[in-house]
Amino acid sequence: MEEEARIQISSLPYDRTEKRKGYRNGTRTRTLKTTDGKLELKKPQIREFPFSTHVFEIFKNREGPQLSYS
Repeated sequence: MEEEARIQISSLPYDRTEKRKGYRNGTRTRTLKTTDGKLELKKPQIREFPFSTHVFEIFKNREGPQLSYS
Protein backbone atom coordinates (compact mmCIF):
# COMPACT_ATOMS: atom_id res chain seq x y z
CA MET A 1 0.00 0.00 0.00
CA GLU A 2 2.97 2.30 0.56
CA GLU A 3 3.95 2.00 -3.09
CA GLU A 4 0.36 2.69 -4.19
CA ALA A 5 0.38 5.86 -2.07
CA ARG A 6 3.64 7.01 -3.70
CA ILE A 7 2.15 6.41 -7.14
CA GLN A 8 -1.05 8.30 -6.31
CA ILE A 9 0.90 11.27 -4.91
CA SER A 10 3.34 11.11 -7.87
CA SER A 11 6.32 11.87 -5.68
CA LEU A 12 8.77 10.36 -3.22
CA PRO A 13 8.75 11.43 0.45
CA TYR A 14 10.28 14.89 0.99
CA ASP A 15 10.36 15.47 -2.76
CA ARG A 16 9.34 19.05 -3.64
CA THR A 17 8.39 19.00 -7.30
CA GLU A 18 5.66 20.42 -9.54
CA LYS A 19 4.33 16.93 -10.27
CA ARG A 20 3.38 16.26 -6.61
CA LYS A 21 -0.41 15.81 -6.27
CA GLY A 22 -0.68 15.59 -2.50
CA TYR A 23 0.97 15.04 0.87
CA ARG A 24 0.95 12.05 3.22
CA ASN A 25 -0.90 12.38 6.48
CA GLY A 26 0.21 9.26 8.39
CA THR A 27 -1.59 5.92 8.42
CA ARG A 28 -4.80 4.44 9.75
CA THR A 29 -5.01 0.91 11.08
CA ARG A 30 -7.50 -1.33 9.33
CA THR A 31 -8.46 -4.87 10.29
CA LEU A 32 -8.99 -7.27 7.41
CA LYS A 33 -10.96 -10.34 8.46
CA THR A 34 -10.40 -13.41 6.30
CA THR A 35 -11.30 -17.06 6.61
CA ASP A 36 -7.78 -17.65 7.98
CA GLY A 37 -8.01 -14.93 10.64
CA LYS A 38 -7.50 -11.20 11.08
CA LEU A 39 -4.82 -9.04 9.48
CA GLU A 40 -3.86 -5.62 10.84
CA LEU A 41 -3.03 -3.31 7.93
CA LYS A 42 -1.76 0.27 7.99
CA LYS A 43 -3.66 2.19 5.32
CA PRO A 44 -1.87 5.39 4.21
CA GLN A 45 -3.70 8.71 4.50
CA ILE A 46 -3.38 11.47 1.91
CA ARG A 47 -4.48 15.02 2.79
CA GLU A 48 -5.80 16.18 -0.58
CA PHE A 49 -7.85 13.14 -1.65
CA PRO A 50 -8.90 9.71 -0.36
CA PHE A 51 -6.37 6.89 -0.71
CA SER A 52 -7.61 3.95 -2.75
CA THR A 53 -6.02 0.52 -2.84
CA HIS A 54 -6.40 -2.72 -4.73
CA VAL A 55 -5.44 -4.81 -1.69
CA PHE A 56 -9.00 -5.10 -0.41
CA GLU A 57 -10.30 -5.97 -3.87
CA ILE A 58 -7.70 -8.73 -4.30
CA PHE A 59 -8.69 -10.36 -1.00
CA LYS A 60 -12.39 -9.87 -1.76
CA ASN A 61 -12.04 -11.87 -4.96
CA ARG A 62 -10.11 -14.67 -3.22
CA GLU A 63 -12.14 -14.92 -0.01
CA GLY A 64 -15.64 -14.35 -1.33
CA PRO A 65 -18.42 -13.23 1.04
CA GLN A 66 -16.46 -14.13 4.21
CA LEU A 67 -14.21 -11.08 3.82
CA SER A 68 -14.83 -7.84 5.70
CA TYR A 69 -12.72 -4.92 6.86
CA SER A 70 -13.20 -2.10 9.31
